[in-house]
Formats: sequence, C-alpha cells, structure tokens
Amino acid sequence: MAIRTTERAVKAILGPNYDVVNGPSLQPFIETATVLVDRVALKDISTSLMTAASLELVERYLAAHFYEHEDQITASRSTGGASGQFMGRTDMGFDGTKYGQTAKRLDATGLLVMLDQPQRPKASIKWAGKVPDDQLDADERST
Repeated sequence: MAIRTTERAVKAILGPNYDVVNGPSLQPFIETATVLVDRVALKDISTSLMTAASLELVERYLAAHFYEHEDQITASRSTGGASGQFMGRTDMGFDGTKYGQTAKRLDATGLLVMLDQPQRPKASIKWAGKVPDDQLDADERST
C-alpha cells in the first residue's frame, strides 16, 4: 500500500469545507482511498491508462469524498430553530459527493463506476439430466 497523496493536497481540494484548526487528521481517509486506488492500479496493469499523477488525483478526490461522508458539508442552517440541511447522501456511493463524482471521472479503468453499480445476483442454468450418451430414446423408456 503506497500512499500517493498528502493531507495538504486533500485540504486544498476541501478548501473551506475543512476546519484547518479543529479538523481531524485526514490520514484515515487517505488510507481508505489508497486501498481503492491500489485496486484501480492493479486493474490498469495491462492497459496502462492511469499515470502516477492520475492515480494520485483519484486518491486525493476519494480521500476528500470519504472525509465528506464523515463530516457532511452544511447546505443550509438556522440557529433559532436549530435546523440544518446537508449536502450529499451516503446511500449514493461515489455520486453522493462532488469529490466522489470527480474520482469516478478521473478513473480511466472504470473500476469505481463498476463498484458503484448495484451488485445483482446473476442467473445461471445447469443441466441436471444425463449426458447424451447415457440418455434413452423415448421408445426405450419404461413408464
């Protein structure tokens, strides 16, 4: 697991959405992003579509995505009635944040898009009868 990005680079992506003074360490989010980007890099071995710079960018945007899932950005707030509204939805996968959407667009392998697709079971059919050599003709069968 080779970490490609830095906290400083992720903070630059997050901009005012990250509290530089009281914000948590971004290292856990970077490490989570690294796991996925390592999978992207493995998928890319045969095609070489992703450069080191593009892998770093994907990692940076994924780290920002994972951070935003932890500390959602406020879309609107009100103090008197104590209400708030947040941007993004955690049930939308990478599409839940603008950072995740960007990471998907930067991933030339398509792995992040594939991971965001609902995993549906695939139907298959298996023959449970006899192989053709062991089958009897209709007139040879007993009732």
